[in-house]
Amino acid sequence: GDSVILVKSVGPANVTVPDVRGYTQQGAQNALGGAPYNFVVKINQVFDQSSTGTVLSTDPAAGTSVAPGSSVTITVSKGAQPTVPSEIGHMKDEATSALKALGYAVKWQPDTTSSQPVNTVTNQDPSAGTAVNDPSKTTVTLFISTGPSATPTPTPTPTPTPTGTATP
Repeated sequence: GDSVILVKSVGPANVTVPDVRGYTQQGAQNALGGAPYNFVVKINQVFDQSSTGTVLSTDPAAGTSVAPGSSVTITVSKGAQPTVPSEIGHMKDEATSALKALGYAVKWQPDTTSSQPVNTVTNQDPSAGTAVNDPSKTTVTLFISTGPSATPTPTPTPTPTPTGTATP
């Protein structure tokens, strides 16, 4: 008879995770999910100064040897973290429109102690520069001046006209 040689296979050879930093999310998913890698791509989004959708890192890191079909998580920028803008000094309608355009919910509180003109924003909560995760889930309270309080003007008391006899 003929001899038969058996070769024991340990499965496909490992592949090296490629460096996809700087790729777009879609570009990285295409590169990692296709041959020869066939990775299961998971996405982790974080706030970062990089452009929205830019890949920042992979886990496992680029250069790591793993089996084809392994799971790889890409960390993707969702842009800079939003911060609440300052609306102090603006008029109520202008401030409300600006905040709503950015996705914030807005409510008002009267500020009866302000000497600012009527409908001027005198304060806000949260304060300007506060970092928020999602403007659409954040309500900004604007404190609106009711105008300077009117100080009563003293009414002059009439001076009595002297009655008497004129001196000749």
